[in-house]
Amino acid sequence: MHGRKILLLVDNAPGHAEIVLNNVRIHFLPKNTTSHLQPMGAGIIRNFKLKYKRLFVQWVIMQYGAQTKLDLLTSTKFVVDAWRMVSEATIRHCWRHTRIVPGSMSASVEEDSEPSCEAEIGDLDVLISRLTLDDAMSASSYIVIDDNIEESLDSEDASVESSSDSSSDEAEETSFSHAEALAAAQKLHVFMFAHGYQDYSVQKVVDVCRTMAITSKRQTSIPLFFMKHRRFR
Repeated sequence: MHGRKILLLVDNAPGHAEIVLNNVRIHFLPKNTTSHLQPMGAGIIRNFKLKYKRLFVQWVIMQYGAQTKLDLLTSTKFVVDAWRMVSEATIRHCWRHTRIVPGSMSASVEEDSEPSCEAEIGDLDVLISRLTLDDAMSASSYIVIDDNIEESLDSEDASVESSSDSSSDEAEETSFSHAEALAAAQKLHVFMFAHGYQDYSVQKVVDVCRTMAITSKRQTSIPLFFMKHRRFR
């Protein structure tokens, strides 16, 4: 990056002050054009939200019955993990979509195949269906639910109806259950994250444990469990 000139496109929000930098030129976009000219608004943010909310729904499924609230540190870790999952190809294609990339650069981007989110949206739909919520929205609607900040808070408390299902024929002689293994991996990841270490190999262990836990998890009824954690959604 040494000696390179960088153009930073910023919306004209009041909190964005004009500053002079050596290698970075800040250009403020005109009003009401962010979604048309800003690559972040052309799909990058939506892709990030898809990854974040998938992690959140997985967490909700695993925490059912544990009376655990999503804390700020875990939510922040979801943000880091979700951004790490946004691919370079997605970012390149969002730049191309805005048509602000010079012709020569756009031609090189055209060579890549555009990544599809349909499979991930389908996975999120499956996860949401496991919550068995009344009038559950689709994954596509859930991703954009906060695009228009119009919060309607329901005064009724969410009630969680738990059902106990014991199975004696699935006794396994293992040191840890899937949930315990996931909890241990998450604690290690949070510990390293809190001390400034971002070891992606540990994150891979968390991802594997989460996949195994969700796969083995019995489908249970979790009515309106989302409402307890909507602060970090």
